[in-house]
Amino acid sequence: MAAERATSLRALIGRFLVSGGAMALLDLCLYSGGTLLMHWPPIAAHVVSTLITICVSFAVNRAFVFRAHGTGVRAFVPFLAVTLVTALVIQTLIITGVVHACGALFPRAPEGVVAIAAKIIAVGVAAVCNFVCYRVIFSRSGSARA
Repeated sequence: MAAERATSLRALIGRFLVSGGAMALLDLCLYSGGTLLMHWPPIAAHVVSTLITICVSFAVNRAFVFRAHGTGVRAFVPFLAVTLVTALVIQTLIITGVVHACGALFPRAPEGVVAIAAKIIAVGVAAVCNFVCYRVIFSRSGSARA
């Protein structure tokens, strides 16, 4: 029984990492396009990329990662709340802190590189928070299976 649980948890984490990687890539591409091509400030590009990625992420997490059935609005509302906090509050604070710290420590560092590095760090921290919260959300909202 314990071995089955461990295998099941590894499979769940594997699916989360695969989908998370895909979502991070989508988010980073959208963010990079905003900062490098559109010349938006990092936070504006972050907000736009995050909102688009959230919509895709819900569908992927519900169907592929947690395999939760019957989870409509009941799961979307808490998913959205968690994701908005981690994406728009936690990540924004991390991006702001990294950008300012790098500006003070490495004043000649290219802004684009600093902005992208800040986003990558922020995404990593948010991913850990999201996994823990999503697991609870999808297990309570429907028949989530590992």
